[in-house]
Amino acid sequence: MARVLPTRRWLLVELARARKWLLVQSARKKRRLLVELAHAKVVWPGIKTTLEFKLGLWLFLALIAAVAVLRFL
Repeated sequence: MARVLPTRRWLLVELARARKWLLVQSARKKRRLLVELAHAKVVWPGIKTTLEFKLGLWLFLALIAAVAVLRFL
């Protein structure tokens, strides 16, 4: 019986540590996503105006249209 109580206490401590670690990791992920979103807001207008983006968009739309046409056949 003496060994069961310290084991339970140890499990409770480890559970508390794990919860704290998950909260910290969650906060870090949220912070990282906010930083990436801010970076994307700054970079996106420059990307939209490039020729490569416009060409890639037109090719993607043409591919979707071709697949739709072939699906109806």
